[in-house]
Amino acid sequence: MMLSTHHINSESQRIGSLQAFSGGTFSDITITALKKSYKLHRIVLLNSPYFRRRLLDQYEQKETSSNHGGVNIHLYLPLPPSKLLTEECLDFTLRDLYDVGGKLRHQEMRTDNVVGILVLSTFLEMSDLINYCINYIEISVKRENVLQFTQDLECLFHLLNIHPVSILKDVEGLEKIDLETLNPEQMFTQSLRLYYNKLFITILSYICLLATPDSLNSTHAPLIEEELLAKLSPMWLKSVLSSDFLVIESEFEVTLPYPFFFSLSLSLSLSFLPSLLCFPRLSLLFPSAANF
Repeated sequence: MMLSTHHINSESQRIGSLQAFSGGTFSDITITALKKSYKLHRIVLLNSPYFRRRLLDQYEQKETSSNHGGVNIHLYLPLPPSKLLTEECLDFTLRDLYDVGGKLRHQEMRTDNVVGILVLSTFLEMSDLINYCINYIEISVKRENVLQFTQDLECLFHLLNIHPVSILKDVEGLEKIDLETLNPEQMFTQSLRLYYNKLFITILSYICLLATPDSLNSTHAPLIEEELLAKLSPMWLKSVLSSDFLVIESEFEVTLPYPFFFSLSLSLSLSFLPSLLCFPRLSLLFPSAANF
């Protein structure tokens, strides 16, 4: 198959751009973050609203350096250190500005780095990469990786310091916020909360779907019981057991089998189990647990 001249030129441009990123050729700006420095290019960084704003501020204030190294920008994320915010995720996010057509996204995005990339792309206001990350999670979630997503989202939950009770109730209110009225740090935090809520509901509904009788009676039931539900954190267990996504035929006839919840109880300490009894559905499943 013969490639068009346009395709060849685009691919050559992409390769040249990526080489400029990795080698720092003709760099005119240094970006420092997570204890690492990157020799980059202002003309490329202008594609990020965050960098555009920082560069324009420096230009207006005449803060540009007269040294050969050019401008220096330090990235300070308004979040505490986290396992999500790795050097790999930062490399991926900055390189995406150079990756014309986003070809490397398809090759190198994984379930164990996508949430970190989402956080960093939100900070840099890279809307195209943000949407790609969210879509990636929504279409790739499955039994084999849903635990990874729950762990990373819970890590993001703690980073944002969101109260568990407000996770679902705040969605409508968050969506009504006019982000343009916020300062950059507020906009970053509120945007990230919106994405968190959206993905939390996606993962929660999927876990509840797995917890239906049809799924539990399938050939995958051992995997679900031992590798997923029994390993969910207390936060996720509470959310699943109190969720409207969890299908119960009636308040008097619980359709979920006792062995399923017995496997869950084994993962809970006796001190934690009584706190779950505030949920009516769980009280139905463990009528004798109130004596603990």
